[in-house]
Amino acid sequence: PEMQTAIASAYLQNQNREKAEMYLAKANAIEHNGTRGYAPAMIIQGDLFRNFNNIDSAAVYYRRAIDLDPTNPDAYINFAMMYAKAGQTDVAIAELERMRTAMPSYNVDATIADVYTMAKDDRGASLFYENIDIDLLRKDQILTYAINLYEQQKYYDGVALLTKAADKWPEEKQINRLMLWHCAAAGQYEEAIVNAQKFMDVTPADSVWTIDYYALGCSYLL
Repeated sequence: PEMQTAIASAYLQNQNREKAEMYLAKANAIEHNGTRGYAPAMIIQGDLFRNFNNIDSAAVYYRRAIDLDPTNPDAYINFAMMYAKAGQTDVAIAELERMRTAMPSYNVDATIADVYTMAKDDRGASLFYENIDIDLLRKDQILTYAINLYEQQKYYDGVALLTKAADKWPEEKQINRLMLWHCAAAGQYEEAIVNAQKFMDVTPADSVWTIDYYALGCSYLL
């Protein structure tokens, strides 16, 4: 089944869905570990239905993949992100909680953060971020959280978050950009200027935003 699934993936890369589905069917017809069906093939089939916005059929294949291999994270994650995109965060998170039970060592909380982001649920994301161990989050999730805090005018919380992030990713210029925003809004003008210089020194002028200049201007003025 591994070979049939690999061939199906190659056809998919060449936009040949008909051939891909033929080889996925072959993969799932082979007995594997005492049963017919191969989880990676089921996941790809689910992805195909998901790409055509056929959520119900995609969900069937993701669930079959989970039944075949409860420790394959892709089936849970693809299922969850599909429902998150449809705005059904409760369904998405419930599936990830099943994943937590099956895979207790997996960083499920970080994936739940992705669900809120996909669903564009800023309030839900913020409430979740407040209760999660920040060390579990990826860099992109930290940046999203910092933006959420800025929009909620929680500038001091943002400064504390970004200070910790800067220790972990000292070369990330977006941390300096967001630190500029938060520090300027929090009245920490000297720190805002320092971060503005770090950000602007390595950023092309056409990639500097109006809000960056405004925050820096306010810092110099005040």
